[in-house]
Amino acid sequence: GNTGNNTLAGLGGADTLIGDTGTDTASYAASAVGVNVSLMTGLAQGGDAEGDTFSSIEGLLGSAQNDTLEGDGGNNVLNGGAGIDTLSYEHAAAAITVSLATTAAQNTIGAGSDTLSAFENLTGSGFGDTLTGSTAANVISGLAGDDLINGGAGADTMVGGTGN
Repeated sequence: GNTGNNTLAGLGGADTLIGDTGTDTASYAASAVGVNVSLMTGLAQGGDAEGDTFSSIEGLLGSAQNDTLEGDGGNNVLNGGAGIDTLSYEHAAAAITVSLATTAAQNTIGAGSDTLSAFENLTGSGFGDTLTGSTAANVISGLAGDDLINGGAGADTMVGGTGN
């Protein structure tokens, strides 16, 4: 990438995606298989993401398949793309507050300020999170901690995990 906002697509094979200043996005829109990508852990599995590594990447764009995407502790722009996609905060360093219904930037408290779109499912952290769904049918998993889960208006499935 350069000093502007860049969209980088590695396509097949293990690629190194290097952004710069600006908001740089790793795009998996062309992947024929769903991807599992975490900027927090550096994990990149499935389809065109398999084996990819990242440097100075702040955004993720999923494929048309069912993807799982996770930002890092900074400010991220995360878009699930088509498919039934899961937004994960499993590796967050502190409790988070997230609403799938909010598409403007939102302060997650424990994982930076994230701008979210096109996610149907949500996985919280190992802490006491506040998780809110959207008008779609969501699957919301709280994991550990004393979570507050609000499914929103859809026909939702909520999994509390350990804690109260």
